[in-house]
Amino acid sequence: LGELDGRPTAVRPRMARAWSPTVRLPLEAARELAGWVLPALTVAPPPEGWLSGDDLVVDAAGRPWLAPSGVVPKPTVSSPALYSPPNPHDSEVDRARYGLGVALYRAVSGEWPFEPTGDRARLIERQRTPRPVREAAPDVPDDLATLIDALVHPEAAVRGGAAVPPPLAPPVIALPDGPKRPPALRTAPATPTGARRDTPVARYAIVLHHGQATDGARTRLAALLDRPADAFQMPHGAPDEVLVASATTPELAAARLAELQLSGAPLSLVSTDTPRPAQTALVGGGLGLVLLAPVLAFLLGFAGFAAAAVPALLAMAWGWRGSVAASTRRDSLRRTGQYAERGPRPAAALTDGAQQVSLGRRAQAARKAVLLADLPDSARVDLFSSIDELEHAAASDPEAVSAGLDDVIDAARSWSTADPSAADAIARARRAVAAVRGVHR
Repeated sequence: LGELDGRPTAVRPRMARAWSPTVRLPLEAARELAGWVLPALTVAPPPEGWLSGDDLVVDAAGRPWLAPSGVVPKPTVSSPALYSPPNPHDSEVDRARYGLGVALYRAVSGEWPFEPTGDRARLIERQRTPRPVREAAPDVPDDLATLIDALVHPEAAVRGGAAVPPPLAPPVIALPDGPKRPPALRTAPATPTGARRDTPVARYAIVLHHGQATDGARTRLAALLDRPADAFQMPHGAPDEVLVASATTPELAAARLAELQLSGAPLSLVSTDTPRPAQTALVGGGLGLVLLAPVLAFLLGFAGFAAAAVPALLAMAWGWRGSVAASTRRDSLRRTGQYAERGPRPAAALTDGAQQVSLGRRAQAARKAVLLADLPDSARVDLFSSIDELEHAAASDPEAVSAGLDDVIDAARSWSTADPSAADAIARARRAVAAVRGVHR
C-alpha cells in the first residue's frame, strides 16, 4: 500500500478469485479458516478495521489469503453498508474480528446474524442482539458455534476472547466456479447525446420530509412510484428533504402531489428557484453600486458615495446568500432523488434471492393496487395488513405468499364493481397468511 507516480496503489499476489458471499463451507473448513485468518488479523487488520469480502481472497491452489483492498466504504460516496463494526471506537483488530465473524456466520448458515438494513440507527440496534448461529444452522458443533457467536458479539472484549487452534497447514477452500463470461459483441459506438448524468432539478419539486415519515408511509410512497419497498429508507444523517418528483409548472406539480398524497407520507411542494426577493436584492444592489453611487459621489463627495454603496453591498450580500442557499438546496434534492431512485444497496443474493426480489416487487404492486382502488378504510387497512404479513413470511412458503398477493390485487381491483368476489378475495388473502404461519382455518 502506498503511492506510485502520485496515485494510490495496492500491490498484492495474483489471486484466483475473490471471496464469494454465497459460498457455503463445510464445518471443518470453516473452523480451519477461522484458525488461519484470526492470527493474520491480529498483525495486519484491514484499513480502519473494515473487513469485507473484498479482503478475503483465494489463490489458484484454494488457499485463503487476507489481502486488504484498502477501500473503506464511505456513506458520502456509496450506498449504506449492510453491516459494520458495532462500535467505531474499538481497535482495528476488534472491528476486523467482527467482519470475519459475519463472513463465517454466512458461510455455515447462509443467513445474517441480524436483519441487514441501510438505516444506520436501526442497524446498530439490531446488531446488539445477534441471532445465535445454532438457530440458523442447528448442525453446527458447540465449539464452532461458540466461536462464531463470540465473533459477532457487539462487545469487543467478547470478540477478543474468541480463539481456535490454527491448522498445521493452510486450509483449502473450494469456491464454486463463477458463470462464464459471454462472448463480447461488437457494436457500433453510441452517438454522444450531450446528456449529463446529473440532470438538473426542475423548477418545482415534491419532497418527502423523511424525518417525519413512518415506515409504512415510505413503503406506500415507493409502491405508488413503482420502486422497491426500501427506496426511501435514507441513511443516518441524510437531509430532511428527499426529492420524490419534479415538474416544470405549478399545475403539473400540484396534480402530481395530489396523486402521491394517497400514500399518507408527509409531502410538500417547493420551488427550487432562487427566491424573488433575493434576485431583486442582487439586481437592485448591483444597479445601486454601478449607477447611483457614482452620481451621489459626484454631487456629495465621499459621504454620498458611502450612503449609496453600503446599502447596495448589503443588499447584494443578502441576495447572494439566498442564491447560494437555493443552489445548495437544489444540489441536495438532486442527490437524495438519485439515491431514492437507485435505492439502498441490496443484500447479496442467496440461492432464493431472485425469488425474494420477485415477491418484493409483487408486494409493492399489491400496495399500489390497494392505494389506487376505491376502497373503504376498513378494507384498505385489512389488505395492507395482509400484504405486510405475507411479505414478512415470504421465505416460508413462496407459492402461498404469491397466491395471497394475487388475491389482494384481485380484491382491490374488483371492489369498485361491487363484485361479491372482492370479499372472497380478502378471505383468501387471510387464509394465505394463515397458511404461511402454519395455521389452518
